[in-house]
Amino acid sequence: MRLLPTLPETWSSPRLAAGAGLSLALLLTVAPAAFATESIEAVDPDHFRVCAEPNNLPYSNDKGEGFQNKIAELFAKDLGRPLVYIWHPMSASFFIDTLDQKACDIAMGVPAGLQAVLNTNPYYRMTYVMAYRKDSGIKAKSISDPIMKKLTIGTVAGTPPNFLLAENDLLLNMRGYNLINAAQKMNVGKQMAEDLRDKVIDVALMSGPLAGYWLKQEKVDAVMIPLENAKRRGGRMDYLITMGVRHGEDDWKHLINDLIKRNQPEINKILTSYGIPVLRMVGPPVPLKAAAAESGSDTTGAVGRSMQKSAGSTDAPEK
Repeated sequence: MRLLPTLPETWSSPRLAAGAGLSLALLLTVAPAAFATESIEAVDPDHFRVCAEPNNLPYSNDKGEGFQNKIAELFAKDLGRPLVYIWHPMSASFFIDTLDQKACDIAMGVPAGLQAVLNTNPYYRMTYVMAYRKDSGIKAKSISDPIMKKLTIGTVAGTPPNFLLAENDLLLNMRGYNLINAAQKMNVGKQMAEDLRDKVIDVALMSGPLAGYWLKQEKVDAVMIPLENAKRRGGRMDYLITMGVRHGEDDWKHLINDLIKRNQPEINKILTSYGIPVLRMVGPPVPLKAAAAESGSDTTGAVGRSMQKSAGSTDAPEK
């Protein structure tokens, strides 16, 4: 694996604190008109070139410790190409400064339907969750439960769960966490997990990957419950996550789709090893039991089983 330096500072926005909520909040505001269609594919045939964030666990970092790093390594090995990274902080210009500059050829995690890129097939489903300690005595199954008005609720500024707080008259119960942290001394997911463990907050509203990973890292025995969608526009709580390539590079997209399909069982194992439940792609966001048979391991894990029980899933086959 060869690591290339971060793109020149003049190309990048100031560093923003990482997390799925931040990435979605920024990515979904990018104007589609800014992205022109490519007529000639510019993919490097000799290297697997990945656009990635240098400090955004559990997704990626410049030490190769994130789950997107592990999936990139898996794909590079499958293709027989050296893995090369271009590091760039997440911002509204991320794709303009990386993919569109042809500095790299793929982003390992973007929400389906994002018009800034050409989306591949999805390889996992992300949902926002509310998490609380199992020993807290809280029995809430929904953010609308009356007990929530007596609790301190941690949430990240600018993320979809805040719509639910407003709809349920819970803004006064909110303890906010800022996305912007110039010093980058603390990942926001890590901070929230620590505060939940230390009883600074009673409930944390986080993206599933952040919650699953950081609660596991901080050894917080927690219940995780998928959040229902908010009524207002922009209040969606779950997203299919794809990989992103340049517009017009359909052959490259099809090749990546083949890699996803061929390596899905191993991808599921990687996600599970980071505490991220493998969820059904359609229907209620509950753990996909079939993944256990495909990967030969229990892909739901303790957190996944908690989500499954809370969501009241069944073992009925998908239509």
